[in-house]
Amino acid sequence: MIDGATNTTTTVAAGQLPAFAAVNPVTGKIYVSNFAGVTVLTEQQVQAIPLTTAISALPNNRTANPNPGFTFDAASGFSPTAPAVEAVYFQVDTWQGSWTPARATRTPGTFLAYVPAL
Repeated sequence: MIDGATNTTTTVAAGQLPAFAAVNPVTGKIYVSNFAGVTVLTEQQVQAIPLTTAISALPNNRTANPNPGFTFDAASGFSPTAPAVEAVYFQVDTWQGSWTPARATRTPGTFLAYVPAL
């Protein structure tokens, strides 16, 4: 098998004496004929890690500070083991601009961000 993202290869079992292979690009399945019949290999589906991020609001949603700071509280709901959130990135007033990393605090899952001058 070839990982399309990294081009690394992994050997997988496809039955005894595999001979021919066919790929169905619609279903992502590979059919390998072998001594016992046909082995079907299915692409491993990517599993999203459910993350939630809460952003602290400014008092009354206003500030006179040209570089206001925000607190992000991030948590993972992945099961059975929820890994710690390692990084949070943010954008200000755009979906095309660059992403800026928030700074991790000593409290796991809490990040601080100070926006550039508005």
